Amino acid sequence: MLHPLSNFTSDRAENSIMQTITIAISAILIAAGLVTAPGLINNARDNNARGDLANVAYAQEFLLADRGEYANSVAALKEAAAANDGQTKIRFTQSGKVELDIKTCASPKSYIARAKSESGKYYYRSSTSAKTTTSLSDLSYDSACIDASDWATPVVTPPSGVTPDAMGWKQIAIPGYNAAYYTAISTSFDGTKAVIAAMGGGLYTTSNSGDTWQLVAAPGTSWGWRDAIISADGTKYAVINSQTSTLWVSSNGTSWTEKSLPSGYNYPQSMSMSDNGNVLAIIVDNQILTSTNNGDSWNTSSPTAVYSEVAISADGTHLAASVDDVNGQIYTSSNSGVSWTAHTVGNAERFGSITASANGSRIIAAEYAHTVMVTAVDEETGEEYEYEDTNGGGQLWESNDYGMTWSAITSLAPARWVTVTASNDMQTIIANGNSNYSIPFVSNDGGATWTEQTTLEERSWADAVVSGDGSTMYVTSRGYVWIHQ
Repeated sequence: MLHPLSNFTSDRAENSIMQTITIAISAILIAAGLVTAPGLINNARDNNARGDLANVAYAQEFLLADRGEYANSVAALKEAAAANDGQTKIRFTQSGKVELDIKTCASPKSYIARAKSESGKYYYRSSTSAKTTTSLSDLSYDSACIDASDWATPVVTPPSGVTPDAMGWKQIAIPGYNAAYYTAISTSFDGTKAVIAAMGGGLYTTSNSGDTWQLVAAPGTSWGWRDAIISADGTKYAVINSQTSTLWVSSNGTSWTEKSLPSGYNYPQSMSMSDNGNVLAIIVDNQILTSTNNGDSWNTSSPTAVYSEVAISADGTHLAASVDDVNGQIYTSSNSGVSWTAHTVGNAERFGSITASANGSRIIAAEYAHTVMVTAVDEETGEEYEYEDTNGGGQLWESNDYGMTWSAITSLAPARWVTVTASNDMQTIIANGNSNYSIPFVSNDGGATWTEQTTLEERSWADAVVSGDGSTMYVTSRGYVWIHQ
């Protein structure tokens, strides 16, 4: 498929403009002390990588029009641009620290290109699609002619190495590292076993506390994995796929059995599992489906609400579900989801996450948005005025009586909290905020005091987990995973 050359010209110009704007804004914000540098610098580096792919596409289409073929390597593309002996002037530039690769197919004529940013992220583009992707599995190309198997799951040594930083965090290498968006992670009670779901990169498991990881033979498609859970003893796994609306279970993480969800329930979003793996709770279509026999049959009696997450006690008896609407509600169940009770939590509004102790008595819910009044100044008149900001920071809320009464955790400042997770005794807690650049907070005394994990770069964090015994913590973001032991 030959794309109009104007598309690639505009792509190249747009990337150049965006890089300039990114660098300029970054300099202003850093100078003003409004943000820190690492995240913005990585954004600029990533823009360079995307821009180089646009440059590849621009030059390749001119080369095809002039010579009837695509360049089969970056060196060949540079050689053609340097020669400029054809009817069409071929121009190609490459950023100094972006790594580029090209693979081609002779018949039909096509190519794919990959750019590795200085930040470590990978980007992909092909002759059959003007879309730049962050995962090879999302890229449209002739896979029957172009063998890109060595690109599918690149193994990269993390830039921070294997030595824990000053706060004890270690960045770890996973097959597909920097090529996938790690949407969920779960560990066994002692942290030795773990499973990670990558939205565009499959499922990964470890059985040696994260030292090595395996890309498992994931059931169905590799795209769309929304959540993954492992039982406390590490013998049962469960994963849900939001694209295919399926649940899969396994006793070893390698061979999988599909479990049918009730008819009419689609796009599962979140899941929890009891310690023995028999009780499952899945959020799907504004309902919570519960099973007490590992997914063989389901209870569908939960109230309808915009649920964000569900927590479950070790024995699967007590459940607590957070709700993402302005009413600030938490639903609890004391009979494995057969019946539910709604609780209004103070003046809270929208909840994004929830966690519970092993016996289900203590619950912590993360409020990610709260309406606040903001004072601003009219630029024309200079007069002050107030308006409602519905995306103000929320608080962490706790209950110590199975959700009957609630109080705000005031030891941590309000923020857009989207993830909260804890050990079985609720002494070790991780709280993640949702902004383009945020840093996780950790408490080792049940929430009385908190420490900002400043050695971790500011990122938009995807998920976090604490092992049941509190010995191991993981945090994940797009293409990155850290462990603390």
